[in-house]
Amino acid sequence: MNINFNPCVSFKSALGTARTLLVWLALSPLLASAGVVAVTSSTTSTSTTSTSTTTTSTTTTTTQAPIATNINLVKGWNLVGNSVEAPITVATSFNNATQAITLWKWVTSGSTAGISYPAWAFYTPAQTDGGKVYAATKGYDFLTTINAGEGFWVNAKTDFSTPLPAGAAVQASSFMPALATPPTAGGAHALSKGWNLIAMGGQPSPAQLDAALATTASTLPASGQVATNLTTLWAWDAGQTLWYFWAPNLVNNGGLAAYLASKGYLDFAALPGTPMGTLSPTTGVWVNLP
Repeated sequence: MNINFNPCVSFKSALGTARTLLVWLALSPLLASAGVVAVTSSTTSTSTTSTSTTTTSTTTTTTQAPIATNINLVKGWNLVGNSVEAPITVATSFNNATQAITLWKWVTSGSTAGISYPAWAFYTPAQTDGGKVYAATKGYDFLTTINAGEGFWVNAKTDFSTPLPAGAAVQASSFMPALATPPTAGGAHALSKGWNLIAMGGQPSPAQLDAALATTASTLPASGQVATNLTTLWAWDAGQTLWYFWAPNLVNNGGLAAYLASKGYLDFAALPGTPMGTLSPTTGVWVNLP
């Protein structure tokens, strides 16, 4: 697989537009109150006399607001994702035509007649049918749902935010691909060979995501090296209009830094996250699977 492939170029070509797409990567979640979580701590003290031992336990219960994550978008193109185990209904979350212009999702397989997969799925709140008829005329699938673990593009008319649905975090291991020989089921969100647009919780680093994709057919990395279960990983920084890039083979042969410099790509180690260099819950990423 050619690591020089640029996902933004593919997106531009698929949409049939000649202008450059400026894409904003949503980087950090917002904290918000949404109910309470009980946190219990206990302390135990023991006193001893010559005739008896007395133990006293004290339990203290406090409450903390759970972390709620918003998808934060700015005017222009945004590459974001759904990192929870619950779907986003597009026509509900993005039905305001004063906020969103179009939404796009990469679909690796499907059964809609007349569409050659992999293909783009399309939605726009500017049309009463959400763009269903338009999508059919262009060979696009019609976008109704952003499923758990999927990344997607939003062309926003203005800055706005929309919350992720409530749900458990999508784990990196759920993207483990299935095997044909011997027949082995993949993870709940098993990746397909080639290009996949995904999102996850857990804030993994690129190397941690790579390791989580291991199957029974994977070769264990040598000491001091990283796994090679994916070919390349990409994320977008609209502020700098540059791609973050990571390739395990280049990490293992010591050539990543030179390659990044030669192409003008950013190092994932500098990707804003918590901690730095990890994928935030609303980050959409391209994964190229061999």
